[in-house]
Amino acid sequence: TRAWLSNVAELNTALAKTGTAAVGSRLWGAYFQLGYDLASRGWLAFTPYIRLEGVDTQDAVPAGGARAGSNRLNVRTVGLQYKPIDEIVLKADYQNYRRSDNSGVDQVNFALGYAF
Repeated sequence: TRAWLSNVAELNTALAKTGTAAVGSRLWGAYFQLGYDLASRGWLAFTPYIRLEGVDTQDAVPAGGARAGSNRLNVRTVGLQYKPIDEIVLKADYQNYRRSDNSGVDQVNFALGYAF
């Protein structure tokens, strides 16, 4: 997905945003996710998955602004999803965060979901 914003130079002036703090005039984001149910036994599901994400909130900036490397982010996620019954899901995943400025903190997530 791409988005373009108009009158961003005026917005940055009104908000006193300059340099890498400037609001971008163009941004984008996308993701791809793939998973496969290994159990395939009615209500039981055991699904490993991967997700690749990319975002850049300063793909373009007006004059007076500068792109910040921390605003371009790539995330790689590897996880497992287990559904012991149709209404409950247990998830665990590892996320690798990388920004253009080589910052980013990886994380491990655990989740419990209930659909009613």
